[in-house]
Amino acid sequence: ETLAYTYTLKAPKSIKPRDNVLIRMCSIECDFAHPLTSKSNALFYEDMQEWKKISKRLYIWDYTVNFTDLLIPHSNFQVLGDNLRTLEKNNVIGVFEQGDGYNQDAAFAALKTWVICKLMWDPRLKERLLIKEFLEGYYGKAAPYLAEYLDVMERVVVDQKMYLSCSISKPTYYNAVCLTKANEAMQKALAAVSDNPELLRRVRIQYLALQHLLILTKHQFAMRDTSVPGIDWQNIAADFLNLSDETGNVFIGENSKMSNTYRDSLANLAAASLTVRKSTPPSSCVKLAEGDWVDFQEDSFMLIGEGSWVNVAPDTAASNGAAAVMPGNIDQWAIQLPVQSNDIIAQTVEIHASIKVKAKATSGLAFTFGVYDQTARKSPANMNVTVDKIPDSEYHEYNLGKVQLKPGMFIYLAPPNNGDLVDTVSVDRIFFTAVKYTR
Repeated sequence: ETLAYTYTLKAPKSIKPRDNVLIRMCSIECDFAHPLTSKSNALFYEDMQEWKKISKRLYIWDYTVNFTDLLIPHSNFQVLGDNLRTLEKNNVIGVFEQGDGYNQDAAFAALKTWVICKLMWDPRLKERLLIKEFLEGYYGKAAPYLAEYLDVMERVVVDQKMYLSCSISKPTYYNAVCLTKANEAMQKALAAVSDNPELLRRVRIQYLALQHLLILTKHQFAMRDTSVPGIDWQNIAADFLNLSDETGNVFIGENSKMSNTYRDSLANLAAASLTVRKSTPPSSCVKLAEGDWVDFQEDSFMLIGEGSWVNVAPDTAASNGAAAVMPGNIDQWAIQLPVQSNDIIAQTVEIHASIKVKAKATSGLAFTFGVYDQTARKSPANMNVTVDKIPDSEYHEYNLGKVQLKPGMFIYLAPPNNGDLVDTVSVDRIFFTAVKYTR
């Protein structure tokens, strides 16, 4: 899908659309934490300039939420006004801002819709003032605390200089410090309107997204010996599910309702112990200094098609007792690891993965391992590992080679799309090692 958009975004060199032809550009590959004029969105902006030269009817299909998980915070308020002003300056005649068309209101969907509508009517309005106006008018005394909450969430993506996709399944970029501050602000908001049933209901709906996020990140924090204090872990999943049912906020992703399996998995995540088995260092990192390598376990992976294309399963052979497992009969990049600025331990790193393949044949493709640069729209490194190179059905470390990492890249792994060749591909960990140059 990504490559298809890449091929059709470019303006043609030798043809020109007639004046009655509307050209619709989609920003699906963009970084939604930064404006369209930023470096991370340079290729999209350049493509828009080229289309503008040959078309009088340029229309933009933009994306304003996280379609993979609609019920976690998606901090892009800081770019909404800038982007619409940029489109106006570039003679765009129409914009479709696609948001959450499934849930009643969660993750501040109503606020986002209201701000966008105001800005589309007049892009010169100040989005900060619009946000303030809506919060005060709709949430009453809870407004200043909800503003504080939104600011905490925005700082997460801005301070990390992260590349914010519109399709994120694992919110690994949040840490316990920011979520502690967010939870404190949300609790103050709830307390501020505790005597007003209608306003309390409105704030509780916004609490849904934070509850969901806290459940999803609990295991991730436990692996790092941190946690968010003051959480009622015994009841948080039930509270989240009951309120979701009551308010109709039951779509996890685009056209994807909460299944019974998903509901059970949330309950299990919330009930899991805060004490987890610590991972052992990769064999190639045992003698390295602490700052010269960084490890990512399955809790950090983005799992695309979780439940069908990939699952996290217990595995005693894995370094921390669990692994992400893909069936051999798909070829999707079902395991991805987005690169954030604080993951870049050196200008150049080597990218490794610990992988186990249960093969059924003696030849043919076993798995694909690579890194994709969303900003440049290309893959600077990739490898296809064949079954004959797999020594046994145990974990082995594979080295993708030296790469200059930057935010907006992601590591990917995919099976061969042939169940006759491979039963499963299990990924224990992905890790980076610093490349140091000496004269």
